[in-house]
Amino acid sequence: MTATRLWALFLDRLIGFGFRPEFALAWAAGTFLLATLVYWVAYTTGGMVPNSAVVMISASWAEAMAQAPAAPALVWTSMAEGRHYESFAALPYALDVILPIVDLGQQSAWAPTTQTIPGTIAWVATWIFTLFGWMLSALLVAALTGLIQKNQPGTDQ
Repeated sequence: MTATRLWALFLDRLIGFGFRPEFALAWAAGTFLLATLVYWVAYTTGGMVPNSAVVMISASWAEAMAQAPAAPALVWTSMAEGRHYESFAALPYALDVILPIVDLGQQSAWAPTTQTIPGTIAWVATWIFTLFGWMLSALLVAALTGLIQKNQPGTDQ
């Protein structure tokens, strides 16, 4: 298969060459569900930590690390200091990562840690979901505005 045919197949499956932009909505929904699952598992298994240098050097974080080195965020968020920090929520975190123009504050408050396997998986997934979100958003806009259509050069089948 040539690169042109692969690109055409990709556009057909993702947005139906601009004639089926609802395909992109289905891809987005599936991506959001997968990302939500990835981040929920990462958080519940200790792969997500507060994205704050102040928290990381605090006495309460050190205490949480001593109590549960594998998942300190779960302990820390039950402490008085942690209850005043922004709560982690997997769905808004996934939306924050995937939608390029939305800032729900989750990604600035929480981050995957590469000190655990679930955190490393979430860290890699963040890059993939971010790139896919940018690509899907751009293709959806192109499809809705008519920039991508089956009869354009380079999309022959």
